[in-house]
Amino acid sequence: MKTLLGRDYFYQNKDSRIRSTRGFVYLKVMELDEFYEHSVKLRKSTENL
Repeated sequence: MKTLLGRDYFYQNKDSRIRSTRGFVYLKVMELDEFYEHSVKLRKSTENL
């Protein structure tokens, strides 16, 4: 995001919440079946199943 918006966007922004940002959280809307499918894949990859 810093590359896209530029360093000054974060360091010189009028909003103190933007200036103090240390990361972003991306959310994705999905159906329960899709969420379950992703969670199973993630579990298998992290727990070596």
